[in-house]
Amino acid sequence: AGARRAVEGLRAEIRRRERLIAAAGARDAGDAQVGLARLVIVIDEFGALLQEAPDLHAVFTDVAARGRALGMHLVLGTQRASGILRDALLANSPLRIALRVAEDRESAQLVGTDRAARIPGGARHRGVGYVRRAGDDAAQLARFALTRADDIRGAALRHDGSTRAHGPLLPP
Repeated sequence: AGARRAVEGLRAEIRRRERLIAAAGARDAGDAQVGLARLVIVIDEFGALLQEAPDLHAVFTDVAARGRALGMHLVLGTQRASGILRDALLANSPLRIALRVAEDRESAQLVGTDRAARIPGGARHRGVGYVRRAGDDAAQLARFALTRADDIRGAALRHDGSTRAHGPLLPP
């Protein structure tokens, strides 16, 4: 029920942003006249969500396709990409990251190479993965930063007192 409420909120946010951009006579949310904050939508266990509610794939595909112009960005995390991520969603995902995956085809689907399936396990390779951007010829090896609770608290303190942007969630 909570996931459905969140998705309905996203649909409403898409419509709200479209109205604001049109009213400002702008092309996209990046226009200063619009005054919209960027919205980053993070979904962990995306695969599990879609197994429970497969019809939600269309909503996320829509956000991926039109989201950049609307100032909406998706970060989708899943343990298994195969059979979950459809071509329309992948085609509108200009930045893809694959940490160590179990199967060659999952790595190839995400970053165009089987190399993410070859990353060794263990602490030494924690945070290692492959990145592929829309214009890249090939995926690049990368090490991602690990954060601690102090890092998160520090970021929260730096932005304490900031004006909170409109959020997409509908009231309960």
